[in-house]
Amino acid sequence: MKLNFAKRNAPDSNYKLSSLKVNMEYCTISDKKFWNSARSKPRAPCLKNQTKCDKVFHIVKQKRLFMSCGRQICCRKGRKGRKTVSTSVNMEDKNPIQVAGRLFGALEYLAVHGETGLMELASVLELNKTTAHRVVSSLQYMGYVRQNSDSGKYEVTLKLVDLADHVTGRLDIVSAARPYLQHLVELTGETVHLVQLEGSDVVYIDKVESQAATIRMVSRIGSRIPFYRSAVGKAIAARLTEPEVRELWGACVIERTTPYTITNYEDFLETLEEVRRKGYALDNEENETGVRCIGASLDFGGTHPKYAFSISVPIGRMDNDRIRELSGYILKTKDEIERGFRGAAGRALS
Repeated sequence: MKLNFAKRNAPDSNYKLSSLKVNMEYCTISDKKFWNSARSKPRAPCLKNQTKCDKVFHIVKQKRLFMSCGRQICCRKGRKGRKTVSTSVNMEDKNPIQVAGRLFGALEYLAVHGETGLMELASVLELNKTTAHRVVSSLQYMGYVRQNSDSGKYEVTLKLVDLADHVTGRLDIVSAARPYLQHLVELTGETVHLVQLEGSDVVYIDKVESQAATIRMVSRIGSRIPFYRSAVGKAIAARLTEPEVRELWGACVIERTTPYTITNYEDFLETLEEVRRKGYALDNEENETGVRCIGASLDFGGTHPKYAFSISVPIGRMDNDRIRELSGYILKTKDEIERGFRGAAGRALS
């Protein structure tokens, strides 16, 4: 016999018997009476917890199978005329890999929130514990998630970073960012730099000189400076965790090159908090006397932060009002580069 159930939107979560097909050849007289009476009722309670169905589902009980709503129960004759029972389950519930929304939902939540327990993940994704476990098990099998042996919680692996690096590796960041940096120079009349983090230093990988500027910057492509005394270095560091910042700090020879260089680690951490609040970083003559810089890091969607750009301005025309003006240009350009990069990444993968 085959049962199809359709969920009814009722507060008591009961179900409506939408269609009922019974092969009477395999039913006893008492079974037929039950089914005939069931047909005449407009509603039937969920059979999952119904004790009155013992007589009808004695075959299921003998097999130690318990019916749940939404499944199909099939009764047929086996060898020697015995009745056998088989169940068919929706493949969407059986194979979690087919449910892309659940997989990526779990992956994105773990990437943003870090270590998460199974119950919390199930609650966020609005799944039961069993389904949530199948989801993370699939991600774990594919190498995107691992389980902490001490806490039992789940977290993403570096496989995501590896994938992102493959995408960024197929793109020329200098060529992709150059039009936006040139436009920034046209808007501000100041020199703009693009840098990459290498070890504990930031390396200039592009420079767009302003033709309107009367004072030329001494920086050149390929030169490097320690991350802690530059706006671009601070902008990148602000996107790192505290242990990562401490590791970078420890790899540097901390020295005061100007009277304004930050050499105290706790003071530097406070500066990074300010960078996170504002979205941009400042170099207040910390690397070179007479030059102030304003910079922002570039977020390319999951990759380890290593790119940033900045505007360098002589102190004579870089007062607080000018900083507020340039900060708007910096944040707008940051958004444009990141959106342009995501579009280019999508085209590279297609």
